[in-house]
Amino acid sequence: MFRHTQSAEVTLVEFSKTSDRLWFDVSVVPPNCGNGHSHAECLRNNGGRRGFNVPVSLVPQKYNDNPSKGNCHSVKCPHDVCPEAYTYPFDDFKMKDCPVDESVVVTYCP
Repeated sequence: MFRHTQSAEVTLVEFSKTSDRLWFDVSVVPPNCGNGHSHAECLRNNGGRRGFNVPVSLVPQKYNDNPSKGNCHSVKCPHDVCPEAYTYPFDDFKMKDCPVDESVVVTYCP
């Protein structure tokens, strides 16, 4: 998570590991979104506050864009309506997965 002010807006990078997979994603879900089912609904629910605060990129080092290794590819999130990031709570198609031996370079403000 990167938060450079006291604002609730945050660009969140999440990682999870199982015995054979490394899972990761970027989340720019607006604060106080509630159960919003779209980015627009989240903004209506919270008075227009964004979730994004800084650009970020995640780049797998071994298996990037190798379809035989799963949904393992880079994520670049340059702005608040980032198509590769979670933008509302149920935006479940943004998770990436790689073999567990992958390493990922995370760069804020690329």
